[in-house]
Amino acid sequence: MLKAEETPGTVQPFAYVRGLCRVALAAGVRIFTQSEALTASDTGSRWRIGTATGSVNAEWVIVATDAYGKGPWLQIRQEQIHLPYFNFAPDLYQRI
Repeated sequence: MLKAEETPGTVQPFAYVRGLCRVALAAGVRIFTQSEALTASDTGSRWRIGTATGSVNAEWVIVATDAYGKGPWLQIRQEQIHLPYFNFAPDLYQRI
């Protein structure tokens, strides 16, 4: 069995996000899940984010998406560089 330090280039996304959420909640941040952002308006000092069932006003907005993102920030897809991914660690595989 491989030890964590022997797996180069890996991130456990769920564990990473849980850690970020834990720190954010401790700092008083409100996290909204299962509520897709459909609209975004910069009102000058705050952002107004609209969903199918309501809206929220915030001083800061973090846009977290993947290569298939949609919604009010479609320009992000045009700015992404899509590259093939591979992870190569020959010494590790020779020891298995």
